[in-house]
Amino acid sequence: MSSHLIARAGLTEVITGELAADRHGPVVFAGEAGSGRSTVLAAIADMIDDRADALLRLRGAPGRLTALREHLPRDFRLPKAGGFGSVTDALLAAVAGRRPVVLVDDVHLADHATVEVLRSVQVRTNGLLFMTMRSDVGADPLDCLRYEPGFRRVEVPPFTAAEVAEMAAAAGRGTAPVEALRAATGGNPLLLRQHLAAGARIDLDARGRERLRTAISRAWRDLSLNVLDELCRLALLAGEDEAAELVWPQTLLLRGQAQQAVAHLDRTESTSSDARSLVRAIVLAFGFGDVPGADAALRARGLSPRLNAVRAWLFAVSGRLDQARTALGEATAGTDRTSAVFTNAALAAIALAEDRPAVAVSALRRALIGAEGLSEELPWLPPHLSAALVDSLLLLGRVGEATTTAAGLGEHPGQRAAAALGSRLQMDFQQVNSR
Repeated sequence: MSSHLIARAGLTEVITGELAADRHGPVVFAGEAGSGRSTVLAAIADMIDDRADALLRLRGAPGRLTALREHLPRDFRLPKAGGFGSVTDALLAAVAGRRPVVLVDDVHLADHATVEVLRSVQVRTNGLLFMTMRSDVGADPLDCLRYEPGFRRVEVPPFTAAEVAEMAAAAGRGTAPVEALRAATGGNPLLLRQHLAAGARIDLDARGRERLRTAISRAWRDLSLNVLDELCRLALLAGEDEAAELVWPQTLLLRGQAQQAVAHLDRTESTSSDARSLVRAIVLAFGFGDVPGADAALRARGLSPRLNAVRAWLFAVSGRLDQARTALGEATAGTDRTSAVFTNAALAAIALAEDRPAVAVSALRRALIGAEGLSEELPWLPPHLSAALVDSLLLLGRVGEATTTAAGLGEHPGQRAAAALGSRLQMDFQQVNSR
């Protein structure tokens, strides 16, 4: 991997500036595990002129002065107590008059005594001291350095999209989904390597799996459909089927790929649940205009008040008003949020079909209040109901309110897709009411 790719977001300037300065302070590069801290030190080592500078490379380790022992004479006896002047003298004797450049990886694993000696080496020689430490662990032995003149802590930033693309190209994966990879890894180089090294399967550690699940949840809430589609594909390759099980078919539906959505549901058919039945019904109704098929999918689960409310809504928006009223009668016992949202949405659709837009506006506002609480499960529902609210307001002549409500829908592709979700059912509505 190129040094340009690793020395990112100003790190090169920090390093070259410190190397060229007249006076030096301790510099610590902090970042999470796998963020590229060690590679930053490797880049520094490549910049050192060993004719003038003596490079001392250490790795933090628990135990008194453990990290320093390989740089001390074999017969050197560590002091049992007191100061560490003799340890400093032994290290300086090894550099033979050259300027010491000390690189300490994982200094958070070292003991305070080691850090005290390194501080003494730098103060006595005006040498350079570069260290790395994890930012996501509690241990921190650097108290004695924080108030040294010139002390700096530099956060190692995550890869940018351009750097992810460069790394993917270097791994022979030039067509890899850059935005999805960056979202799934947080720009972490180690996690990115795990994804790019994959063949038919992706072997992620626990942290990588958690980050992938989090990325899917975030993209789903935001309706970032293109990134979400790629993240779900990555999840399936990584064996995180549950994270994509219900999100991906809805994503495919919103992207206009209803056939693929049904195929995925068929392939991953597992234990029955209200959520799975709801998703299948939504795909059938909105993807194919198949309301009878959606009704059958919901009935196959057993009709709870929640699923009856969904049935009522689908019947209503497709113009099957008698069936909608019947289903509403069976949904009245539902007291959970989902039942309330779809009940109000169904009432609004019935009112719109009967040219009662004022009633529809009230019902849609109630439905929207509840739908915001379902944003983790059904983030497309609020913008979809908002589009119906815009239509109702326009029918009432309340153009200002309609314009304000519609303003947010036009800015986000995912919300626009959700707002347009009912196009097939509107066609079905026209056909039903023309008979």
